[in-house]
Amino acid sequence: CRKGLELDPDYALLHFYLAVLYQLKGRYEEALAEWETLGRLDPAWMLPPDSVAAIRAAYAEGGERGYWETALESMRSQEWSPVRDGRSVHAPRSVRGLGSSDGSWDRRRPPL
Repeated sequence: CRKGLELDPDYALLHFYLAVLYQLKGRYEEALAEWETLGRLDPAWMLPPDSVAAIRAAYAEGGERGYWETALESMRSQEWSPVRDGRSVHAPRSVRGLGSSDGSWDRRRPPL
């Protein structure tokens, strides 16, 4: 992703991939920076700037748990959301991070 962004720093899809990768690695400050950049480049992406600001505030106050609680709520509230629709690649990790490792996420997920 970084090499691609060196060639085209405004390539929104690469910022999206980096944001998701940073989230998966627990690098939340970097993920938030990518979400903010993505929102400036193309506001139609999954998390609008006001949602990213709320996630940043929740992370500052509540750490990883605050980050994921607010991120999941923000993603669920979007008109189209892979989290709401049960298709997110990072939602299962986030639910585990919130202490829900009982498989309840898998039971709620519709088949792909």
